[in-house]
Amino acid sequence: MKNINVKRRQVMMTVLAVLMVVAMMPSMVFAADFSVDHDRISIGAGEPLEITWAGTNSANGTVTATNESYYPGTFTLYVQNANGAPAITSGSGTVTFAYDAEENNKAYIVNINSAATITVNLKNATANSGVYTLTCSAPHGTKPSAALPTAVNGYLPVGQFARGEGWGSLFTDGTNLTGTTKKFLDGYTSTGVSLGAAGGYVEFGMRVNNDPTNPYGVDFIVYGNAFKGNPEAASVKVYGFKHSGNTGGKWYELAGSLYYDNITQRNKDVSYKKISTGDKAGIYYQMTNHGGNLDANKWTKFNTNTSIAWWPEDSEGYNSVWGSVPDVVKTDNIITYKNISLVKDTDTTGDYQFGYADVHINGSDYGTAINPYDAKEDSKGGDGFDLAWAVDENGNPVVLDHITKVRVYTSAAMKADGSGLFTTPSIFGETSAEVCGIYGVNGIGDGDTTLNPTITCGNTTLTTTNKGIVEHRVNAGTYAITVSNGGSNTYINSAKSMSNNVTVAVGETKLVRVISQEGSASPYLTIIKIIGQ
Repeated sequence: MKNINVKRRQVMMTVLAVLMVVAMMPSMVFAADFSVDHDRISIGAGEPLEITWAGTNSANGTVTATNESYYPGTFTLYVQNANGAPAITSGSGTVTFAYDAEENNKAYIVNINSAATITVNLKNATANSGVYTLTCSAPHGTKPSAALPTAVNGYLPVGQFARGEGWGSLFTDGTNLTGTTKKFLDGYTSTGVSLGAAGGYVEFGMRVNNDPTNPYGVDFIVYGNAFKGNPEAASVKVYGFKHSGNTGGKWYELAGSLYYDNITQRNKDVSYKKISTGDKAGIYYQMTNHGGNLDANKWTKFNTNTSIAWWPEDSEGYNSVWGSVPDVVKTDNIITYKNISLVKDTDTTGDYQFGYADVHINGSDYGTAINPYDAKEDSKGGDGFDLAWAVDENGNPVVLDHITKVRVYTSAAMKADGSGLFTTPSIFGETSAEVCGIYGVNGIGDGDTTLNPTITCGNTTLTTTNKGIVEHRVNAGTYAITVSNGGSNTYINSAKSMSNNVTVAVGETKLVRVISQEGSASPYLTIIKIIGQ
């Protein structure tokens, strides 16, 4: 498995296959560039190790740590078209086959007890011998100690990896049928889970307190499989409590930066239907308002290659792993994901500034938050979430004390033209978020915000409160929302700006969220409900 996104790996494999057919080659032959063979030996993206080759035409590589203070004794090594399993040829350790990550690409668990050398032999390699050596340092340091989930409650994808194994498996052995130990419970896993099309999810049991003293107010971090220029955004719902007791819990959305935008679809049910035979064989989708009835005449074909292999069959183990999760209903031929939000599907990382998983590169310092309000397209640190973003079904802010469950689901689905239609998946697969880990947060930030920005709507200065909501009635028209005395990271809905316009018609209500943040303190967050009259 290469250190690139799952979908792009599949694209690369398919393109290679097409080129080989066109060239009428009788067997798999790789290009004469030595670096192609280097790409066939890799460590999972997000692990605290990477391979540094001595040169483009060198068979010698060094497994280097991305964090000088920590070198793990166990990691996952991927090898495409290996001529036998890799072996420890000096030092002490073992190499054990784990599972087939994808066709001709095998995952091996490497355990080293000392400095060691790993020998890898490739088939059809461009090197004369096909033998590559990897030099490893002795393990040292300790892995991050941030909180981990205590349970994985459910998982149900619809998509190209919904096949019960590899990225479609919830278990460490790479299969839903024989696995006994679930991924994520011991930390980051380089082969996580692919959530599939819009609504597909994984749910964790995990107690997290709403702590404004955390760096930037971030309360937990989700690590995906992202790289710059190909986000596959996932939204997050949490089972939260308004008070310190454990009574009165409820599911709430953590509203990301696009939550209040016009293209975003909120409180929707998304259903998928499988037709197994006949001219209409394939997978279809339908989106309705939450609680609405399905219309037999409004199914739209989703899977353009007409394959039904994207369906999570009970025979692949999904009957036992999808769990009794509320808001998810599964029958033999219809799956409905209820009460979710859907955002535009783009290839621009910056379009999903905060509040979405599988957007920013993981890095390896798990549990250390980066500033979600100032993260760049190539920032490393995963995607942090603040419980202060919690909203009810009407988009109103909810002040939570703590949560006990986290549900991550694919939400990037909508065409950016505002048509309300899904983007069409290609033969290379649907937009599918991946999850490789979830952690609590280490460290202490600058504490709760001391900001008290002045916010105006047109010529009116509004009286706002942190984590509160204020109503403001106006005549129909366009008004400038302006922020002064705010932090350097100020957002008006999805725009990072001190001023942004909002247009409201008679009888229309618009919600505008203002977030202002500085340093490593938690943000000032308030919502303005603008009512046209």
